[in-house]
Order: sequence, then C-alpha cells, then structure tokens
Amino acid sequence: PAEGDWSIVREMIEGRLDLRRDGETVAELSDQVIYFHAWCKTCLTSLLNGKPGSWTQRPLLVLAGPHGCGKSRLQVSIINGLLGGRCANPKAFLTGKESFNANMVKAEHLMMEELDNVSQKMEERLAFGESVKALVANTGVTLRLMRTDPMTITPFWAASLSMNNDPDKLRSFPPLTPDFADKVIMLLVRRAALPMPTKTDEEKESLNSALAAQLPAYAHFLLNEFEVPTDLLTDDEGNDATRFGCRSYHHPALALELYDDTPSAELLVIIDAATFGDDKLKLWELPSASKHAGSVWEGSAIELEKLLTGDGDVTSSVKSEASRTSRFHSFPRLLARLREDRPDRVAQHRVNSGRRWQIGRPV
Repeated sequence: PAEGDWSIVREMIEGRLDLRRDGETVAELSDQVIYFHAWCKTCLTSLLNGKPGSWTQRPLLVLAGPHGCGKSRLQVSIINGLLGGRCANPKAFLTGKESFNANMVKAEHLMMEELDNVSQKMEERLAFGESVKALVANTGVTLRLMRTDPMTITPFWAASLSMNNDPDKLRSFPPLTPDFADKVIMLLVRRAALPMPTKTDEEKESLNSALAAQLPAYAHFLLNEFEVPTDLLTDDEGNDATRFGCRSYHHPALALELYDDTPSAELLVIIDAATFGDDKLKLWELPSASKHAGSVWEGSAIELEKLLTGDGDVTSSVKSEASRTSRFHSFPRLLARLREDRPDRVAQHRVNSGRRWQIGRPV
C-alpha cells in the first residue's frame, strides 16, 4: 500500500457500480460502491494481518450484469491484483464434478466467471449453495491430492463470481434462503465506458498497466481512509454482522429475480390467483377464513392444500397448478419458507390442535 492517485481504479469501480450515474459524477458513494469497498477492505486486511485459522471470513461477492459491462474486468484487474495475482476457478469442485482441489489451495482469489453447465434443478442449486456456504464460512478445508492422503488445512480464500443477470442465467444460482443470503453480496453491474480507450492491443495493455500501477494507492485508501459505515456492521435485527466484515447486501432486482424462481414464491402466486366456488371468492374472503374474513385466511397446511387442489366441497380455479406443486413439494415446508421470505404476508402460530397458518391478502 502506498498513498497516491487511484482515479482510474475509482472510475472502473464507480462507473460500473454506482447506478445513480447518468453522465454526471455524484458526490457521495452509492450503496453498491460502499459494499464493494467494504468487501475488498475485509479481504485485504485479513490477508495482511491474519494468520491460518484466524482469517476473517468473507462472503461470496457476486457481480451480475449484462454481457460486456466489465464485471469480469473488476475481478481480474481490481480484485485479483489487490489480492496478489493468484486465482483459481473452484466451480468444478463446488458442483462435485472434481474431487481434487490443489489448484484452489495455491490461490488466494477463487474466481468464477459465469455458471455455465451448472444445473438449474432446485435440489442441485441448493447443493451448490451448501458448497458455497462451506467455502466461505468454514475455517478448515480438506486438501485432496492425487495419490496422497487427505489432510485438513486452513487457507486464505476470497471468492468472487461474475455472471449475466439474464433470468435464465440466474436460475443456476442458489436461491437466497436465510441461511445462505447472509453469506453473499450481490451487486448489479451497469454498462459504462472504460476510463481509457481499448480498441487496440496496445491500448488494452496500457489500461491494464495503469490499473496495476494504481492498486497500491487503492489499497492505501482501503486500509487508511475508508471506514465501513456503522449501519453495515449490524443486520436488520441489530445483531453484530462483523463475522463477514459487514452485513450482506443483494441488489433488489437480483434478489427479486431469484425469489420469483423459488417453489415458495410459486405457491404464493398460486394463492393470490386462486378463486373458489361460483362466487369466485379469494382465499381470505371465504366464510371459513377467520375472524379477519376479508383480509386474512387462517388454517392448517393440509386445509390450504385441500382448498387449492379442489379436494373438498369448494371448487378451485388453480386446481391443476396447485396439484402440480403439491406433487413435488411439501406445503408445510413451502409455508415455512414463505414465513421467512414474506413475513408481511405469511405468519404462523400454535394452538392445541397444532400449527395454524395465517395468510394475508396482498396490499
């Protein structure tokens, strides 16, 4: 680290992550820029000051944006250079397609570009998420080499992923379940002109050289000038969030896309679309709903499943859709997930007869 000019590095970062820009520079940093700085500061501070077994844990940094927006360049030119220049792709190991991880152990930066050939099946996405959780949260890892007995080691790893924000591409990423979401920072990357021309090979080399030359000044800024804002040091409940350097962040557009693709979100769509009987009543308008008829339905998961699938005295407009969901998923499990993801719509309480669910009408 050395004090100096890092204007080109700054433009690379802010030009892609400050979504408020519209041709004019804004005075204060955007949330996304702050989270990028906070993640880099956590990684760099731990790398310089930590020791094996006591590294500060770091969440997975996801940079999602359209093709050609520069997300990979942020990984290669900024993050990789900041951490010393050694990188490895852990994708095959994380997806179970490769059991040996020697190449990962030789690198500080675990860098993935896109999730091509990664399954979009929900169970395999969840399994991939479990592998990522172990990667960023566990202190030790089993080193597996050919013709060598496995051993436990404690490497320094900082993991980043760049991917297209197209909905079809995002379907390979794990859903943001509560136990996974706090281990991920997801930033939306915008298209922006590079700080220097790159039409020729010589111009590309000039940009790469300029960025590399300014990384010591960026490192000095992170270590000596940038302070993680206090509101990033606690989560929404006020609990300490410094285990991973700062609280997690998911750009709303990316989080919504991932949420909409989950079975629990599909169930909520079915509930909202459902009408019952000849009068085409909504769920919360049924006479049997609750004392809050017209605004809240209350009942068991089995009662809800029977209503939606038309397995009773009342006809359902979503019989086929609900039956398909019921065939592949457990309604109690989906409702439990909705209670976590959408507490504004779904709640649960216990009575002598068991668990009762409350589903409110959409506002």
